[in-house]
Amino acid sequence: MESALSIPEVLDEILQQATSSAQAASAQTCQLWSSHSLKWLWRHMPTFYPTLELLSPLEMRSGAWEFKSDLSHVDWKRFSQYTGYIHSIDYNQSRVFRHRRSLPSRGIFAEILLYRPASDGSMFPNLTEVNWASNDGKGLLILLLFLVPSLTCLQITCNGSTEDACSKVLSVLEPRGIRLSELWMGLRTPSQAFLDRLAPVIASQKDLIRVGLPPYTATREVVKALGQLPLLEDYESWGFAEYQAPLQLGMDFEWEDGSFSSLKTLAFSTSLAVATEIMTSIHQPRLHQLSFETRELCQHPQLRDLCSSISNAQSSITTLNLELFAEAVSPGPTRAIPFDAIRPLLQCAALTQLRVESDLAMEYGDEDIATMASAWPNLQRLALCADPTSRVGLAIGQPLQSVSKFVQSFCVLEQLSLYIKALTVDVIHEVSSDVREPRLNVLDFGTSPLPIDSSTPIVLAASLYLSMVLEPQGEIKSGRSISHTRCLQASMSTTEEYFRRSAFWTAIATNIEMIRASTRRLMEENDILLRRNRELQEELEKMRGQGSCKES
Repeated sequence: MESALSIPEVLDEILQQATSSAQAASAQTCQLWSSHSLKWLWRHMPTFYPTLELLSPLEMRSGAWEFKSDLSHVDWKRFSQYTGYIHSIDYNQSRVFRHRRSLPSRGIFAEILLYRPASDGSMFPNLTEVNWASNDGKGLLILLLFLVPSLTCLQITCNGSTEDACSKVLSVLEPRGIRLSELWMGLRTPSQAFLDRLAPVIASQKDLIRVGLPPYTATREVVKALGQLPLLEDYESWGFAEYQAPLQLGMDFEWEDGSFSSLKTLAFSTSLAVATEIMTSIHQPRLHQLSFETRELCQHPQLRDLCSSISNAQSSITTLNLELFAEAVSPGPTRAIPFDAIRPLLQCAALTQLRVESDLAMEYGDEDIATMASAWPNLQRLALCADPTSRVGLAIGQPLQSVSKFVQSFCVLEQLSLYIKALTVDVIHEVSSDVREPRLNVLDFGTSPLPIDSSTPIVLAASLYLSMVLEPQGEIKSGRSISHTRCLQASMSTTEEYFRRSAFWTAIATNIEMIRASTRRLMEENDILLRRNRELQEELEKMRGQGSCKES
């Protein structure tokens, strides 16, 4: 049993079935956990309150949770047997409240500070990652208990009323000898005073590799501090949807010579004009992944200017994501994005992933497809999508005559997402029967609302599996069968009644039943092989026992 509980796969299966409370309590109640098992079991705690209950049981007093008794050295000795294994902790104040209907008293943490033996140092001495979300400043200050020198990743989510507490948390990083490699912050509407304090904190963390900040933190001082970090590879200034940042943000981006020398990934939210300025001013040969988001109505000339600046500055980029969704659109005629708007990106010959997602469809024809295929020979993932729920209304999408021809135009394409205006059963049937490229893993369709008639489905945002092929390969290893699943999925929305009446739905249902039957058969064969394996092991043990008797 002890050896079984040391297998990571077995422990992962156990953790999937257990709650965070059970996960914490099992370390104390089960006597079979080996040191290796504890390292795996306790490496991550979804929340730390069940862990506190191992220190001393909690009870409800005056609407809050308190320790039932004063903490003793015996409690700490037992507690320290487990806490050294914990490497990451998540805390979400709102989630805790929903689960327990009441928050623990802050007196709990006062008792911890008062009674903790000085020799024990931190509660979690080997902690490397903390994800902390709090709605008030006092809740955020609890985080100070977990800031230890071993910490390398810190993620804070809070609102504007907690910025003083957030400043206190950030101010102790350097005095405590904490050298972060990752810093992620979600902070609403910070004051200029807070942003002034943020810049020197970032400048002091010379080991930062990945940083994620809201768009409105991109002041001149903060960006300058980020640019001087020698190891920074990933910078995200992202989040219109969550933070409602104004479009003019990003004007303080200043890319000085030699700044951001190690940058590989950049994600930012701003206007098309500001984004064009940014991309025109930076030349980072290491940059290979770029994501841009805007919330203004996409104008074709502005989008073309942005694509030109990207291709001129970063022709070696491999991954490009463009999200173009307008926050407010006035009523008017529907429009589409012409392919010419992104044509400058054809100069980025190194592209392996391209996603252009907007609330306007993109027009492209057979010639455009051939041009894309020849310009991007290494393209593995392509998405040209429109949001079917957009307030812009119906977009004008170029009808696609042959999806199979589209797929075959690209040499190494694995995932394809397209917008097709008039998606019908005939088109889907063609996809399911005609697309036979073994390299293609995912095929998605985004459709616009269509009138219901005898041959046209309506969009209701459902997923339909057209084909799923199980290809068993290899042999039984470690008691598990190895199989590869290839799934051709069409994301389409339709009335369930319509497909129930159609012959196509019948074919899909039959295919699904065949898949289920094939899966059951494979599982039965796997069970037979496992039983045979156990029988052979038992026979082998008997033969060894008989051999030992003969020798004696």
